Amino acid sequence: MDFKWKRVTGFLFLVNLILLISTNSIDAQNNDEWPEITLESPHNSIYTHLFYLQRDSYDPELAASSMPPGLSQEERVVLARQLFQVYDGRGLYVFVDKIPMEADYRDSLGNHIFYPFPNQLPGIFLERIDSLWYYSHESVPEIRIEHSRLYPFGADIWINLLPFGLEGEILGLELWQIIAVFLLLIIIIILHFILSRFFRPLVSNFLIKRIHILQIDPLLIRKISRVISLLIVLYVLRILLPSLLLPITVGELLIKGVGIAHTVFVGVLIYRIVEIFMAYLKMLSERTDSKLDRQALPIIDKILKFFVIIAVLFHVLSILNINVTALLAGISIGGLALALAAQETVKNFIGSLMIFIDKPFEVGDFIGVGAYFGSVVEVGFRSTRLMLINTSIVTIPNGRLADMDVTNLGKRQFRMLETKLALTYDTPPARIELFIKGLKQLILDHPKFVNERYVVNFFEMADYSLNIFIRSFIDVPDYATELRVKEEFFLSAMRLAVSVGVRFAFPSSTMYIEQFPEKKSLIPEYTKPKEEVDNEMMAYLQKNAEWMEKLREEYEELARQAELARIEAQEEKRAGEK
Repeated sequence: MDFKWKRVTGFLFLVNLILLISTNSIDAQNNDEWPEITLESPHNSIYTHLFYLQRDSYDPELAASSMPPGLSQEERVVLARQLFQVYDGRGLYVFVDKIPMEADYRDSLGNHIFYPFPNQLPGIFLERIDSLWYYSHESVPEIRIEHSRLYPFGADIWINLLPFGLEGEILGLELWQIIAVFLLLIIIIILHFILSRFFRPLVSNFLIKRIHILQIDPLLIRKISRVISLLIVLYVLRILLPSLLLPITVGELLIKGVGIAHTVFVGVLIYRIVEIFMAYLKMLSERTDSKLDRQALPIIDKILKFFVIIAVLFHVLSILNINVTALLAGISIGGLALALAAQETVKNFIGSLMIFIDKPFEVGDFIGVGAYFGSVVEVGFRSTRLMLINTSIVTIPNGRLADMDVTNLGKRQFRMLETKLALTYDTPPARIELFIKGLKQLILDHPKFVNERYVVNFFEMADYSLNIFIRSFIDVPDYATELRVKEEFFLSAMRLAVSVGVRFAFPSSTMYIEQFPEKKSLIPEYTKPKEEVDNEMMAYLQKNAEWMEKLREEYEELARQAELARIEAQEEKRAGEK
């Protein structure tokens, strides 16, 4: 919804110009029949008032006949002209043929009262006084208040001085009206030019200093300044339009046109405010590590803008006197039918909302859903996409995903090494103890193992092996580093087994023969003294510790490079946004 302001304003001006040119074919509130002033019915009273204020039958003394009795003639004349100007200023066309002609007319409550415009002017009405119909005394202050509201700066003074202005007509307009139209166009163009440039620094300072949005598009600031300027111009136009004393039908169309333009530009202003709000949320999301927040911003943006457009549309329809309530009822029925026909779509949309609210995972997390394990690539309105280990993409509807058990491996605090090392049954207990001691030291020396939470114990005498259980947590960011750390540990454990003199078992069967001439047993003889084995193991552990120190430095360098890459990527992103 990128509005081209010059096109919009040009279009509105063209519409108004066409309406003005077409006035020669549009008649005002008049009638060719000269009425007899009887005031015996609401029809005669209103007809008399309007007829004698028309150009060809102008007689304000007679027009004042239907004003409330008890006032001076001068007050009644002023009141009659003010009410006529209120009708013109509000663009209210009086259909005299629809006004009751019965002298004994009663409203729905049984009172002798008639409201010409019950919705637009509920405080102005006629009442029957001594068998004659006059505008009520209660209407007098309402007429004056409404007139002062329509003409707050006394815009009708020159109309009262020159009721018909200069002599001559062009395209159905008096010369003074044509001059006033051109003056009005010049005024609003100059006013828009000045105000749009006046509000530009104010909007910029407000966004930067008050809301602290540093990265704001200058084009957006100019658009907001123009919209504010146009709203003020439309307000001025709305005030000055009644003073043109245009034919009532044209005035009604122009007032509706200004009202529609005002509604549209208010919608545009709210639309731009939504863009500022989204820029503010984007700035806040950059301070967090959640990628899902940044993914939700476009969806929130579309939803808010959709509601703005719908609100503007319904308000425009109400200005055009279209029954919005009936339209909403029809839309509700249609919406129900659509919802029944598109249950899965609605379910998926609600599922996506639940994902954004609960945040069971975010973009980049490695998750398990049913039979699928992969990294989250995108969370959309309808579905979530996973990239599996083989780089294929799986699309899962959000409606199903919201009801499934999700294992978020990306949210793990640590990764874990859990395994069993099986030693042969001929391993002496002393060697097992030394091996376990060495395994613990391997874990303590490695820079990526969590030293406070590890388990290394001889826990099982199985069918063919003596099993040592190992569990330790690994502090690494990704799966590749996890595999590397496990590889380093297993290689160290194998070297440790060689230095200690223990053998790893595998599924096998042993046949024992009491005597076999000229054959030597395959079972190793553990003849080395314990002190010598201890020294060999300590020598290996010392060598392994030196290797672990080099690994620590290597891991720290990798972490430093990753942090520098992250900072550089953020700076490039900010530079691109500027």
